[in-house]
Amino acid sequence: MLVGCIASILGYLIGSIPFAIGIQRLYGFDLKNTGSGNLGTTNMYRQGGWKPAALLLILDAGKTAIPTSLAIVYFSNPWWHVSVGLLAIVGHIWPVFLRFTGGKGVAPSLGFLLVLSPLIWASLALVASLVIRTTRYVSVASLLGAGLAPIMAYSLNLPLAYTSAITGLSTLVIFKHRSNIRRLLDGTENKV
Repeated sequence: MLVGCIASILGYLIGSIPFAIGIQRLYGFDLKNTGSGNLGTTNMYRQGGWKPAALLLILDAGKTAIPTSLAIVYFSNPWWHVSVGLLAIVGHIWPVFLRFTGGKGVAPSLGFLLVLSPLIWASLALVASLVIRTTRYVSVASLLGAGLAPIMAYSLNLPLAYTSAITGLSTLVIFKHRSNIRRLLDGTENKV
């Protein structure tokens, strides 16, 4: 129990690492004061192109994928797997190193899903790429993925801990996209 709690706290701290800050400095721009002001992959792409965006996507997904994978190796209880991974995502959204103001959690959620269910991850990646190609709205792809992930988790009969975590995570991602939903309804959402 104590080791699981320590691992979860470490997951949160790893999730709080603001890779976007280092990448933006490397490429010479300021995400907080340009575009959407978000430290996520989409704003990184808009400001710097595909190279810094791809690097950020890999790092942000990795900061949940790696801790979750280690939790699966070291803990037999699946609730610890999701505790470590979810707290890494919480760290990304509300990072202690950035006064609890971070991203929307999509990239780290992808890392989490990749470890828990590669099939769900691959399916959502395919759907997202099709949605982005046809609509050019990343937010629509993110929201659709958040809606589909719990349905897929239940249909694949994943462990209760995994389906519960994916459902809670999907709700959180949708909640963090409130402003995007408003802009989509108003017709003012940015395209890529």
